[in-house]
Amino acid sequence: MIRSLLFKTLLSAGAIMLVFMLNAQTISFVVTDATCAWGIDGAVDATVTGGQPPYQFSWSNSSNDEDLINVPAGSYTLTVTDANLLQFNDMATVGQNIIPLLVDNIVMTGWDNDAHFPCPDQCNGQFGVGTDVIGGTPPYDLYMGANGGSPDPQYIYTFNNVVDVFDGICSDETYWLNVSDANGCVGYDADVYDLFLFAPSAVIPVINTTPATNGLANGSADIDVGTVNSGYQTLQVYDGQFNLHSEYLSAIGVINVPSLAFDNYTARVIYDLSYGSCFDDFNFFILDSTIGGMVQGIVFNDENSDCIQDQGDAALPGMLLRFDPGTEYAISNYDGSYQFVLPYGNYDLSQTSTAVTQICPAGVPVNFDLTQIAPIATIDLADTVLNDLDMQLMHTRNAARPGFVFRQTLLVKNLSADSTGQVTLSYTKDIELQLDSSSAAYSVNGNDISWNLPSLSAFQENTVHVYFTLGTFVPIGTVLNNSGSVECSVPELPLANNIMNEFVTVVGSYDPNDKLSNPEGSFVLQQDSVIDYTIRFQNTGTDTAFTVVVTDTLSVDLDISTLQIGAGSNPFEYSLETGRVLKFTFEDILLPDSNVNEAASHGYVGFRIRPVDGLMVGNMISNTANIFFDFNAPVITDPNILIIDGSTGIADGAIQGLILFPNPARDVVYIQARSNALIEDVQLIDPSGRILEHRSMINTSGSELSLKGRSSGLYFIRVECTDGSVLMGSVSVQ
Repeated sequence: MIRSLLFKTLLSAGAIMLVFMLNAQTISFVVTDATCAWGIDGAVDATVTGGQPPYQFSWSNSSNDEDLINVPAGSYTLTVTDANLLQFNDMATVGQNIIPLLVDNIVMTGWDNDAHFPCPDQCNGQFGVGTDVIGGTPPYDLYMGANGGSPDPQYIYTFNNVVDVFDGICSDETYWLNVSDANGCVGYDADVYDLFLFAPSAVIPVINTTPATNGLANGSADIDVGTVNSGYQTLQVYDGQFNLHSEYLSAIGVINVPSLAFDNYTARVIYDLSYGSCFDDFNFFILDSTIGGMVQGIVFNDENSDCIQDQGDAALPGMLLRFDPGTEYAISNYDGSYQFVLPYGNYDLSQTSTAVTQICPAGVPVNFDLTQIAPIATIDLADTVLNDLDMQLMHTRNAARPGFVFRQTLLVKNLSADSTGQVTLSYTKDIELQLDSSSAAYSVNGNDISWNLPSLSAFQENTVHVYFTLGTFVPIGTVLNNSGSVECSVPELPLANNIMNEFVTVVGSYDPNDKLSNPEGSFVLQQDSVIDYTIRFQNTGTDTAFTVVVTDTLSVDLDISTLQIGAGSNPFEYSLETGRVLKFTFEDILLPDSNVNEAASHGYVGFRIRPVDGLMVGNMISNTANIFFDFNAPVITDPNILIIDGSTGIADGAIQGLILFPNPARDVVYIQARSNALIEDVQLIDPSGRILEHRSMINTSGSELSLKGRSSGLYFIRVECTDGSVLMGSVSVQ
């Protein structure tokens, strides 16, 4: 409080008297503290009494306003000058709330193994954060950003003295942590300001091999795994049948792997971490200097015909390569590469596709030798693509079960060197399916779903996954009909391979590892042209499957030169190996077990192929698949059998297949033709083609067949109808 002296002159009784009077002058403050440390939302509301208005104001921060607003914490002096030029002053102090402070917060292990380092070059890491917070007002928000960027919404958690886990952490990024309290005050981490998540570095091993000799297991491989992850990486080597050959713990530097025979091997580098393991697989061949060698190379579209794969030269995936004599086939992968092991000898290499012309090497077929002196031949094939713009729609699916997720995978391919322009994918679902979601943005009109997809460049493809729920009360045996088509903004011919149409029979319990075919049961000559196979698998184990390998030894009744790789539930690599073995590898599939996530525990892959010419009515095409979950013994599917049929049915084949229910069955199976045609003859056939039972019917639309006493397994049912059509189906007996 400031007091000033006032002078007044009084005249009284002829006397002059000087009177001194003190007039109290005051400044009072109402202070609002800054919400947070380093905040600028503090305020001072000043009130002046006494003196002679008007007043002039001067603050120590150079403000001339009566009040202060939006100021940080600190001390501020106000000087007031009244109309008589008398000055008085006082000081106000703006405080601040205590900031939240994280202490000893970063934890990489514990909490049921929720916290762990990411795998090399992946974003699957997690770390735990303890909430020992000093100061601030709970509850708190913990947030994180990467590489100096803004906080990521997916990394914001509300907590109060618990442990939170951030997931999706990448191996090649630097992360920072911070905390804010209920007042929005931002704090900091007392221990680290930038959190760098240490993770294993990806290893690309250098593999040098020494061939075996005389058919013995006396070859070897020197595998250099480096020293960057010394102390916590393991090397495992598996043979071509996925049997563990050898294991080396705490692998450092060059590891010599002896006792290797002529075979294809997998070197698995495992990055040992506290929560489990990450790994990378690398394939290598051990040749036999007395048996054979290997041919390898790349197939590509040579735009400028210079016989060199330049930056603009697209790889040609799925190209079939034939080696004669012996008639073995290889297939180029997504990057156009191929490898194939052959005995020593002289060979001709040719491409089966009529859509390309080979530029280099100039000679067609390409003649080459594999010898002990030169056991490896590298032949790159430079092609010119002949066909105009050509798109293709392929599809695969899982089983349709009441109350479960039905997943449809649609694969759109550009089979040409031209760009497609915008792609429109259309799909009409069965009325019994309820659309849940899709991997790409879509629009819906009733039962019709459509996607606007980006342009596909030369030989590109795009995969769309669609998820439905099948109603709980849909009867087993119901046949679902789904169809689809694809078109683009650039004119295209032909259009025959732009459409799909499928019939899916609703099933109950079933073997989740199986091989399906479309058509099913029979292949009708003059009506069916291709066979679409789907191999389905499910992880019914007790832990996540990191790698799934599917092999299928193709029947000699299938024309390998017509093979086309189809869609899959997850990304995969593929190859053709000696002995007509088609191999699909789902690396890093991370397929959960069915006890943890039933819907996500399923996978599948498909391919298309034609039968060889010259098959006779009654011939059977039989195929099984082997499914390897990691490096466990294979799960072998029941054989898929197609019987060659000469009947074309009503009007050259309006009917396809049967309704068989229940399926799987125990004592009896009920039979109905899909178009309600009249049945006059039923046969039960075993997988070898032997007729077990033959019954004549009296022109009925439905029938039943007793299965009592039949052994468990797959059986086929052949039905003749009064209109001359022959229908085929299969039933699993439990």
